[in-house]
Amino acid sequence: MTSRLPPATRRDLIRFLSERGWDGPRSGGNHDFMVKGTHRQVIPSDREIPAPFLLRLLRQAGYTRDDWLNR
Repeated sequence: MTSRLPPATRRDLIRFLSERGWDGPRSGGNHDFMVKGTHRQVIPSDREIPAPFLLRLLRQAGYTRDDWLNR
């Protein structure tokens, strides 16, 4: 049985990525972003990130739902 992915805060996402070696957040045009190597990951400016969007951001950054739930 899979766990349902709850919405996350912007702060939680930034902390998650920072703990895994990402630098930032840095200011961009409309959104902040974080950098790891040559990869640039956009960080939404919304306080709460809905679960489907969070999952998409995690996949773009190379992480899975389990990585997020087992942090």
